[in-house]
Amino acid sequence: MADNDWPLTLEALEAAGFEVKVTGDVHYIPKVADAAKDPLDNAFTWLWGTGEANGPSDLSITVNNTLDFQKTAGEFKDVSNTYNQKTIWISGGLKTYFGGNPYGLTETPGNFPYSETTNGNKLTLTVKEGATFLAKLFGSRNDLGGYDQTSDSGATANNKVTVQMEDGSKLYAKLIFGGRSSQLDGVSGDNGVVHAGFETNGNVVNIVRFISDGADKDAGEVVNPDSFGIVITKGIFGAEGYEANNNKVTLENTVVVAGMDGARKLGLVGGRGLYYYRMNYDYGASKYKEVVNGATGYVSNSGETVLYYPQEEGGDPKKVSAIANNNIVSIKNSYIGYHLAPDENDWSSWYNESAQDQDVGFSIYGAWSTGVAMNNIVAAEDSIINGNVIGGLEFQDQMKITGGQPRDLHSNLVSLKDTTLASGSSIYGTATATTKPDENDKDNRYNRIDEREIYAVNRRRGIAYIAGEVAADSAYVRYISFGQYLDTSRLDNKESYEVFKDYYPQAQSSTREQVVLNREDPLEKATVHLNGNESGSIHVGQQVAGSYLINRNGYHSSLAATDKKNQDQTATKGQHNFWVGAYANLSDSVNGDGTSFDTKVKLFSDEGNVNHGYASGELSLLTHDDGMWYDHTSREQDSSLGAENSNHRPALMHQFRYHYQGLVLYLGVNDGESGEPVVRISFDEIANFRTEQKQNTNAFGNTFIGIIKDGTVYQKDSRVGGD
Repeated sequence: MADNDWPLTLEALEAAGFEVKVTGDVHYIPKVADAAKDPLDNAFTWLWGTGEANGPSDLSITVNNTLDFQKTAGEFKDVSNTYNQKTIWISGGLKTYFGGNPYGLTETPGNFPYSETTNGNKLTLTVKEGATFLAKLFGSRNDLGGYDQTSDSGATANNKVTVQMEDGSKLYAKLIFGGRSSQLDGVSGDNGVVHAGFETNGNVVNIVRFISDGADKDAGEVVNPDSFGIVITKGIFGAEGYEANNNKVTLENTVVVAGMDGARKLGLVGGRGLYYYRMNYDYGASKYKEVVNGATGYVSNSGETVLYYPQEEGGDPKKVSAIANNNIVSIKNSYIGYHLAPDENDWSSWYNESAQDQDVGFSIYGAWSTGVAMNNIVAAEDSIINGNVIGGLEFQDQMKITGGQPRDLHSNLVSLKDTTLASGSSIYGTATATTKPDENDKDNRYNRIDEREIYAVNRRRGIAYIAGEVAADSAYVRYISFGQYLDTSRLDNKESYEVFKDYYPQAQSSTREQVVLNREDPLEKATVHLNGNESGSIHVGQQVAGSYLINRNGYHSSLAATDKKNQDQTATKGQHNFWVGAYANLSDSVNGDGTSFDTKVKLFSDEGNVNHGYASGELSLLTHDDGMWYDHTSREQDSSLGAENSNHRPALMHQFRYHYQGLVLYLGVNDGESGEPVVRISFDEIANFRTEQKQNTNAFGNTFIGIIKDGTVYQKDSRVGGD
């Protein structure tokens, strides 16, 4: 295609089917020449808004039909050469320096009409039925990296991107950002000045399927991709910057397809705490090395200053590499990591018809940070996710474990309601990872990490809520609650939620045995506790609870890596841990009509469905009283092989496994098709691990069991040897 086919004016672009509306003004730079090119990303074409009276812009774009001038050899190619790049880069607000160097600038130069502010801008993109578009989207982008340590010149806050996809539409999105603050991609001169980093808070990305006729289609039953708008992308970020707090990504009635092999790692992130991939870490010495001049702590809701890392003896508190707190990812009726046939995807050069689901996965993170990530949330309802779901991933300024001491990870939360994670995908409340320095940073001047060499470490930390039927390979969490979930419509990124509940068992403190839930707590206000006859409610007398986890890989305590491609193979090898606390929301009590039960009932029917009930009747008081009795046969009564097991009477777990004749309420099940033992938990090794970590969390079987009923939590305190 000849260069002159590209629309050289906004009027020509609009005539091709690209409709623009703006509160303020819009600026279009096609075919950026070398003399005025984008200094950071070599972009081919830019379009951005400027607001009225120096305020933010409200930019709305509608793609009415496929823009054929974006094609290369008949396809929407993802190429980066300046003269072949067909992507249109669009931003609600923009501060940069086309043709120059933005590093060190505290205000934009006058060579282009840049936005007055990169805060509070809006970008709405609608891709009409049957249209295809190639773009990179920002609510706002700010490249200014002023040297003044107190300057907020690089900040990008409170911006919003909305993407509306009509039937049969397709968006090839290189990346989507709600906001991106200055990353200071280089340092001018040799003075070695490094900015403290910039705020990138309160940004939002909404991706929805625009349903003009009000039809309700289930993304989990996608058969024909023409029936949905599809977003093919490498990554979706609510925000990316040094401080990325209180950002939100919402997907509703949406199909997302991985746009590259690395999308499973890059994925969808509520807030991405990142400062040019720099980390306060000396890789060779495996110790702290201050490179980024960041913050040491934060001000809590009570006004108290809380340090991210304790003050070292005789020294100052450490400064973190990046911060990503209180971010939210909300997903409803969507399919993330959809396996689109290669002939339907112009960005499919890295997979073919024989690819498996995990080869085209797209993971989800509430937050991702080279420093700290705490109080982040992923909440999904009625969806299918082909990828790991991670409440928060934090490096805590460590490329690898230092001194053999695992990182003390913060709490993050995953809430899943009637959601399936595809084969190869697991739930992580909080995760960490190991990585290596970037080979291109040979002089270690910036201390950059290599994102291609990031491998997750399984630690079983963080929190999960399970409602209805949820399926995953495993649930790597510390606390797990069944029969409750976060209502996605109630989650507000302006609120800073505390996801750790005061009734959870924790190290070096007693466990409260009866706790009334705080109805005024913001997280509790967003939490639905299933009760009565609601779908997913848990009842005494069920065999499999109404809310349950299908754990495909079984219930294993080993922390060894299970994913050879994406997990660190040595960091936790030989270590064991499991859920510290498991809670069930009970909906009813026991009646007294004396019905008897047949307890020999399969967990799964011949059709593969879960059998929730035992055979015959409701649970009665009489049956409940009969629940804990054991059938003992002594060797005097039966000398056959195996009868000697009855002599091990002091071991309650033995009695349960061999002799228990009562009812069991199962919160987790497994169909036995993984080829692995369904249950493989080493209680002694778990106890040893927790002793080494100085965790005072002693429960029978190493897991506290709690009941939540009528707004009150009931459980037992920690006792050596369990209870």
